[in-house]
Amino acid sequence: MLSALYSLVLGLRRRSFPPSTTEEMKVVFAAAREDAWRRGPGAYLRFAVRELGGLIGSNGSRATPGGAHRPLRWVVVGALIGACLAFAVFLVTPPRYRSEARLRVAPGVLPERYVASPGGLDLEHLLRNQLATVLSRHSLTNIMRIYNLYPKEEERLPLEQLVERMRQEIRIQFNPDGTCLISFSHSTPQGAQKVTLDIMQRLIDHAMREQSMRRNLIAQFLFDRSEAAAKAWIEQEARLRNLKPEDPALTRAQLDAELAKREYVALREKLSEARMAQAAATSKFDAVPEVLDIPSLPARTNRDGLLLTLLGTAAGGLLGLLFGWMRSVRPVDMLASSPTSA
Repeated sequence: MLSALYSLVLGLRRRSFPPSTTEEMKVVFAAAREDAWRRGPGAYLRFAVRELGGLIGSNGSRATPGGAHRPLRWVVVGALIGACLAFAVFLVTPPRYRSEARLRVAPGVLPERYVASPGGLDLEHLLRNQLATVLSRHSLTNIMRIYNLYPKEEERLPLEQLVERMRQEIRIQFNPDGTCLISFSHSTPQGAQKVTLDIMQRLIDHAMREQSMRRNLIAQFLFDRSEAAAKAWIEQEARLRNLKPEDPALTRAQLDAELAKREYVALREKLSEARMAQAAATSKFDAVPEVLDIPSLPARTNRDGLLLTLLGTAAGGLLGLLFGWMRSVRPVDMLASSPTSA
């Protein structure tokens, strides 16, 4: 990046240096740049400012009459300052590493008609419902303390701000293809990987626990209702046996007994389905979350130094162009072009 910027400035000032000198300057600059890079970021930044600033400010072997290239020099100076500031921000800003994991809801082994989930249980829906629990203040504080994520920040920032910061660094996304992306950003790759794995396990555990609890509650509810229906059916049958054929209430008693029987049979069928779903979940035949990609150990930071430097160069060049134009336009010309000067 620095060599390209040096060549660009040298090309803009090609009239000030003979071709032989230009090639020699490039060779000398490349050797000095490598030496500065080995001495560290601070030496490299000082070297860049010194060399580019000296090249821009140098008159070369041929004088440029009348300052014809002065606006262009301001553009180059602004671009240089912007690139240096952006690169300095890139060096000072701590790196961030993002670990990612993917999971999906694997379909069950048994056909759906054998393990039809009563009450419309949907494991993917349960995963979505557990986001509030996993991202709660209590859960995030627990994860923060387990892995000691922000030791320095805890000394100067309140817990609420740290929890909110951690919540912003977590990303949980449900994709149209049925997969779920879980990721976390941290200053160390190991910390990012550990927290991503912890969040993924908590999400799966909460969803499976919620599913099991709902299945048990549904099965218990159906059992209690079927027992109540059985008791009502027995009472109606006993009442029916006590009625004589000529009794006017006989027809109604027969209808009530038949309805009680139908209610009992329907509830027992649903109870059988609920117990089958419980058995399928216990035997691992039901739909379960499946990990497609385990949390990665990020090898590279998520920063883009080249893009940041290019943006700083472009912004500095635009400001230099504006400043050079303002200095090149004389006050008399600006007054002459003003609408009030007529």
